Amino acid sequence: MKICPKCNEKFDSGKFCKFCGSALQDELQEIHCRSCGAILKDDAKFCPDCGAKVGVFETNGYQSNNVSTDLNLDNLDEYDLDYLLEQEEKTHNAKIQVEIGKRYLFDDDSAHDSLAKDFFKKAADQNDADGLYWLGQCFFYGYGGSEIKTKAIDLYKKAAELRNTGALMALGIECVKKNEEDAFGYFVDALENGERNAYYWLALCYERGYGCEQDAEKAFENYKKAVEYNDTDSYALEALGECYLYGQGTAMDDGEAFKLFKKACSVDETNSYAQEKLGACYRNGWGTQINISKAIQHYKKAAEQNNTDAQNSLGMIYLNGEGDITTNETKAYQYFKKSADNGNTIAMNNMGYCCEKGIGCNVNPEKAFNWYKNSAESGNADGRFQVGLCFHSGYGCEKDEDYGLQLIQEAAEQGSENAQEFLKNPTSNSSYAPAKSNAGKIGGAATGAAIGTAILPGVGTVIGGVLGGLFGSKVIDND
Repeated sequence: MKICPKCNEKFDSGKFCKFCGSALQDELQEIHCRSCGAILKDDAKFCPDCGAKVGVFETNGYQSNNVSTDLNLDNLDEYDLDYLLEQEEKTHNAKIQVEIGKRYLFDDDSAHDSLAKDFFKKAADQNDADGLYWLGQCFFYGYGGSEIKTKAIDLYKKAAELRNTGALMALGIECVKKNEEDAFGYFVDALENGERNAYYWLALCYERGYGCEQDAEKAFENYKKAVEYNDTDSYALEALGECYLYGQGTAMDDGEAFKLFKKACSVDETNSYAQEKLGACYRNGWGTQINISKAIQHYKKAAEQNNTDAQNSLGMIYLNGEGDITTNETKAYQYFKKSADNGNTIAMNNMGYCCEKGIGCNVNPEKAFNWYKNSAESGNADGRFQVGLCFHSGYGCEKDEDYGLQLIQEAAEQGSENAQEFLKNPTSNSSYAPAKSNAGKIGGAATGAAIGTAILPGVGTVIGGVLGGLFGSKVIDND
């Protein structure tokens, strides 16, 4: 019950008097000992009748200083910070300490981070699961001090033992980063304890085989549940779109894939993976009409965020002069180089081709060889094939036919169709050349996870997805 101190009107709820506008106060009531029911003085610490310790949460009614003893611990966000600080000083309650810590952490003033950390530590010292988790977050991300990830992991583990879902998720994500099998168990535990954001990560485990058998259908089912739970999670939308695009765990459906990629981009323009895939749909006519201008628009949004697949695809568009786009070898070279410098092995092959043929640059056999070599060393089968050809013919390197043939055989075993064709007919002109192909779609692509460094209230992670992409043997273009 609330009461107006000016006109004494009473109200069941509200913050201000409907008649005079004054701020409402909690109605004063007698304080009773919860153990024996005796009436207590406002400042009593022990019951004079039974000797029981008296605290704000051990009494009934209201104190004269308007500190509610019936504070709703499940809805602490309803109370202002000053009120919570007053309550914490009186009770040292861990839930209140965590709430205060979160207020300081999320108030956009980094100077308060150390205060947040102090309150989380107070709660953690009481073995409070949320306190342990949030203190772990502080150490993991360096809030209020230095990053000490080992200490953060230890705190997460303690919180996880108390079934804290944020800690379970954090541990699972760390395992995903390291390709560790324990990830699956953490996400299962998180889901069983009510954390439905775990659907996305369980799907990833089923797709990659982290701690479980690879199962495309279960991956699809969990990605679908992730979207049903939160249809504004752009990374879950993008991952589900890939399932439909590649027919992973479900029937291929270009139309559904296109809709999901488009929605993912609409809810989060910064999702470069969704932007890249939407660009691919417009470029190839997957679920929509071919529109190279729109493809470029979305590829550029992704490329600006250093999405290497998008950068490479832009290079292909300018190299081939697709749609109404005029061929521009200089732009093609620039986009290939950006992509290659960022680690895209297909783009490394394209750079080798450019240096070999003088596309956007001068012909340079040594540079061509080095780009092919970089691609091969990064695991690309066509890169290994090209290095083999270089040694076989002495292009850009010292000639060594036997070693060249060995590399070509290895590339063929690795899956390079160009290498396989060469071995069938060594006198053929089989060699690497940039060529747009839809084989990448037929082969499928793996969806991964990019772990963000920001936190979301209650979860502590940013859910993210990264294209793992299978490099088709003749597929220079990742679409």
